Amino acid sequence: MATTPSSSSPPPAVSTVAARSSSSPRRMRWTLRSARTRPPKKACELLAYTYHHLYGMNVAGLRFFTVFGPRGRPDMAPLKFVDKVSKGLPIDRYGDGSSSRDYTYIDDIVDGVIRALDTPLGYQIYNLGNGRPTRLNDFIRLVEEHSGKQAIINVMPEQPGDVPRTCADISKARELLGYDPKTPFSEGIAKLVKWYNESRPSIELPEDGAQQVAVVTPERA
Repeated sequence: MATTPSSSSPPPAVSTVAARSSSSPRRMRWTLRSARTRPPKKACELLAYTYHHLYGMNVAGLRFFTVFGPRGRPDMAPLKFVDKVSKGLPIDRYGDGSSSRDYTYIDDIVDGVIRALDTPLGYQIYNLGNGRPTRLNDFIRLVEEHSGKQAIINVMPEQPGDVPRTCADISKARELLGYDPKTPFSEGIAKLVKWYNESRPSIELPEDGAQQVAVVTPERA
């Protein structure tokens, strides 16, 4: 049952994010939803603003930029590439490898979430990213370097609708929250490979579908 804050209690601080997962000490389960079934992120932000407007709630909308790290989403490139390159399996590279993404290590994201919760400022939207994009070819080279294996690359045509570059403007989060990501992409990949080699996770990816569940199960805790 939905509740609203009473007039005698201080408005709570709320952070809204797009990720959904459930975990146990041994298994990480990710529910993957297609764009046709999940609510648009902008709609979630507008709904949160409505609660801020009506009830004076402090709301921080957090826009994450390509989060990666141990126990990450197995359908995303960082863990997928580390897993496949380590096993000698081919990876798909879309386009010529010049596209770039703003990859953000999980420790920096957690720091940003805590800062947003600890700094209630009415209704705010923040980008939480690294602010330093990495080219796809450089990404693959780093995975090879830290895994000690050579990637087998399937060259694929560019995917329709893909943007050539993403880069988070983190100036607002830096100014209002003191957010300052510390982990360069190369260091994050090294940490991801170290976790992968130590835990040897079993990664299960489902077939394409409207709602999917991906599971990461480390062999050792």
